Amino acid sequence: MGLMMRDKSGLTLIEILIAIIVLTIGVVSILAIFPPSIKSASSSIEDTVAAKIAESVSDALNIAMRSASVENVTDNKPSKAVIVHDGLPDGYYEFALPLPVDPPPGSENPRFFAHPANNPTGVSTPSPKPADVFRLGNTEFMKKIIDDVTKGPDPSDSYSQYGFTITIKRIDDERAAGEMPSPLFQFAIAVYRLPPGDDKKYKDELPQPVHVFIVMIGGK
Repeated sequence: MGLMMRDKSGLTLIEILIAIIVLTIGVVSILAIFPPSIKSASSSIEDTVAAKIAESVSDALNIAMRSASVENVTDNKPSKAVIVHDGLPDGYYEFALPLPVDPPPGSENPRFFAHPANNPTGVSTPSPKPADVFRLGNTEFMKKIIDDVTKGPDPSDSYSQYGFTITIKRIDDERAAGEMPSPLFQFAIAVYRLPPGDDKKYKDELPQPVHVFIVMIGGK
C-alpha cells in the first residue's frame, strides 16, 4: 500500500510582509505611548519637588517675618527681615519690606520688589524682575548631602537643578488708610528647573518657572 503524500503549502512572501507590517504598526503604536508617559512622569516629579521647595521657602519666610524689625513710616525706615534657607548667599539673605505709598497707587499700578536683588535692603525703587536666581544646593552642607545621594546606590534628581526667586508686593497699598491694622505682604515664590552643573548667572532672562506659589504673610 503506497503512502499518500499531502501537499503542505507554507506562507507566501506577501503574507509574511503583511504580518511584518502589522507587527511593526503594533510595536510603533506601543512605543508612541512612552514619550508622553515619560514627560508626564517628569512633569509630576517637577510639580512635587516645586511644591516641597515652595513650602520650605514659605516656612522660612514666616519665620523671617516673625523676627523682622518694626517699620517706622514717619522716619521712612522699612522693616527688615532675614530669611535662612538653602540656596541663599552664605545661607541667609536680608531684605527690606516695602513701605506704604501715600497716596495708595491702586491695583492698576502695583509695586513689586523681586529677590535676588542688587540692593535687597533698598525699597526706594521697585524691581519687578529678579537680578538672578537662588540656586539650591550651593552650600557646602547641601553639596555633601547631594554628593552622597548621587554617588550612592539610589541616585535621584538633585535639588541643585532647582532654584527660586521671591517677589514681594505690599497688599495694604491698595487699601484705604486705616483699613488694615498691620501691614500685609504678598510673596510670590517662583521655582525654576535649571540645567545641572550650570553656574550661569541669569542676568537677562530667567527660564519659565515650573510653578509660582502665592503666600500672604503679615508684617509688623
